[in-house]
Amino acid sequence: MAARLFDGAETDPVAEDIAGWLAGSARFRAFAEAHRDKIRKKLRIATDIEARRDVRAELGAAHLLLADRRIEVAFEAYGSGKAGPDFTVRFRGERSFNLEVTRLRRAPGQATLGGPLLPKLRQLPPSVPNVLLIATEGDRAGALDLPGAAHALKARADAKEDAFFLTR
Repeated sequence: MAARLFDGAETDPVAEDIAGWLAGSARFRAFAEAHRDKIRKKLRIATDIEARRDVRAELGAAHLLLADRRIEVAFEAYGSGKAGPDFTVRFRGERSFNLEVTRLRRAPGQATLGGPLLPKLRQLPPSVPNVLLIATEGDRAGALDLPGAAHALKARADAKEDAFFLTR
């Protein structure tokens, strides 16, 4: 399965991580097989290591969710190539929610959070509960000030700083 996803890129650490998830989880393997073409396209488009780490973060979220048998995960249920969330997640017997995954590529700070938050918000439909997962490397998650970033964005919206939002 891994060779069919990576086309010989198994020496790449991202490919190694994903190959390990495939080997260790039948549910993730079935998920990857069902969405092989989408995953291959994402990996093919990810031409540098940072872009490949973005794909790893997205697939890592699916891997973690699929570890719980009560959870069902639909990949790009709104259609690939469209501005929609990465996953639709459903706890069996419960209401579903959308999950969008993004990864911070640099040290977090309030000023940098507008970068990943704004583009992702337009991908999330308002009629469904939505979750934005912001992946970080190492121990940088503690430095995230999400309430501060949300308040700063709201203040800019309330002040009608249209130029700020148009550039993003």
